[in-house]
Amino acid sequence: MTSPFEPGWRERAARARNAEPAPPLADRLEAPAQAPLAVSPAGDPTARHFFLTSRGLGRAVRWLTFEDLVEAALAPDAFADAVARASGLYLREDWRGGLAWTHASALVRAMSEGHANVIRPEAASTNWCKPWHVAAIAAVGAPGLPPPPSQVLLGLPAAAGTILKNCSALPTYVIPQDDAPEAGVQGPVLVQTRLQGPELRVHVLDGAAFGVRIAPAGADYRRDGSAPFRPAPVPRDLVRDLARVAAREGLRFCGADVIETADGPVLIEVNPMPGYHAFEKAYAPDTPITDALYASLSGKGGPA
Repeated sequence: MTSPFEPGWRERAARARNAEPAPPLADRLEAPAQAPLAVSPAGDPTARHFFLTSRGLGRAVRWLTFEDLVEAALAPDAFADAVARASGLYLREDWRGGLAWTHASALVRAMSEGHANVIRPEAASTNWCKPWHVAAIAAVGAPGLPPPPSQVLLGLPAAAGTILKNCSALPTYVIPQDDAPEAGVQGPVLVQTRLQGPELRVHVLDGAAFGVRIAPAGADYRRDGSAPFRPAPVPRDLVRDLARVAAREGLRFCGADVIETADGPVLIEVNPMPGYHAFEKAYAPDTPITDALYASLSGKGGPA
């Protein structure tokens, strides 16, 4: 048996390793120490988008990376001081693995613990275990926003008309049941009903919602492509229910994946560290998600 998720994991990990590097440290720390601060891996495209977009709009913003610690470009005490003095902290964690990156991630998370204005994945989020996440969504009890029918199987066969998902938070791709290897799957595997309908990606930040409609060309638009993303209004009842789920997950900022079926919306998952930059392009030339993030992190919007 083999894992059908491994090729997707390897592809996405390679893409992260080959991402465009961050600007020089002095350039990233040019703004005053009290400016909002992003902390991420150097190749993180979402942190890059937040930093460059905010700076391009004339806003004071700073950016530190885990590489600054690992490669000794900045002493731990100086890094901690930068975190403490920032008006707000936008923390995007490292999932690449390896001892050096794990140590750096642990230090940065500890540095952020006492900050009064932090946007980051929280320990309360259940998304690191997909089956538990489905159960947590159902437990919120939002009747107008159920999760999809799901079960965990050890290998195959799975029923026709289903999709297979990795049970953990490692970034992979969704696999249609028809594409699963005949020899079986190294389990456990999360199996869900394959739902029909357009997808609505909703970024929720401190109760505000930003919707983008997606018409996928296959089971996973990240791999299979889609029609161009389009801004989409988010119904008030859906905003309310998504805010409830985000609160249950302990998240100020999240990306919710909703399928708009003929029987109503179904909540697929709530991503605690959304790569919002790809979706904000649908609003070009406007940058509403970056604007809202910056306002919250500068103390001019949302909790501080």
